[in-house]
Amino acid sequence: MNNTEEVIQTRISAYGPGYSIIDFALDTTILNSNNDGDKKIFTFAFLGRKIIWTNPIQDNKGGQYVQRITIDWLDQKEYSDYGVVMKFLSAVCFLVDGIVLDVLFDASGPFPGPRCSRKVSFSCLNGYEIDFLIASVDWEKISDNNWAMLAYYRQGVNSRSSHTAFLSFWNILEVYFKRNHDDIKKYINEEIEKMQSFEEWKKKNGLNFYRKLKDTRHKSAHVLLNDDSMSQMQNPDNPIEYIEMNENKLIIKSLSEKIINSCLYKK
Repeated sequence: MNNTEEVIQTRISAYGPGYSIIDFALDTTILNSNNDGDKKIFTFAFLGRKIIWTNPIQDNKGGQYVQRITIDWLDQKEYSDYGVVMKFLSAVCFLVDGIVLDVLFDASGPFPGPRCSRKVSFSCLNGYEIDFLIASVDWEKISDNNWAMLAYYRQGVNSRSSHTAFLSFWNILEVYFKRNHDDIKKYINEEIEKMQSFEEWKKKNGLNFYRKLKDTRHKSAHVLLNDDSMSQMQNPDNPIEYIEMNENKLIIKSLSEKIINSCLYKK
């Protein structure tokens, strides 16, 4: 059975004959694997739906086609099928420790679809399979707020801009603490104090870690830091600003990951 025949057979098995699908090309290095190293197409159960993941397929010229994700198109008015796919991508992105996982574009059309020549390596998830990771959480019990945090996490991971990434990870704290900045301040100062890593950063920024990260939040969101038109203009291309933003992004990312873990794996 060739790749195209396998795709068609997998879709019929998952969705029945006469199916309609939503099919997305993905920007990611994630390579799902199992004991059968030649297997390229996988079906996962998620939120009561069946999602098909297709690994990159190499053509006879050595080119790689991008990963794809497919779901049956049941709701053609309210876009809820699209929402299930986005939740799946955000869940997987977090479970694989923040590997970029973004939608390139709607790939519905002839298989195998668009090529991706820029991929030179793939992430094999340390031998784990996506379905093993997905099964570790009861997704039916995840609240809307937790889904929002997962969405912000994937947005931060996918962003090539440290400014955008920092703001996305900061938003996770705002969702979790319902924008109570006293609670956010307490959490940031206490958790960073306990961290064994980032020692140089901690020495450089004193004890009020919250103030440093809150200032960084303002820099990531605003061109000017106050209403004074003479205040310093923020410029993402300024190397000093860029380095500082990138350092602080790693701190807030670590803090946001701890919060999400506490929500997904409640005892």
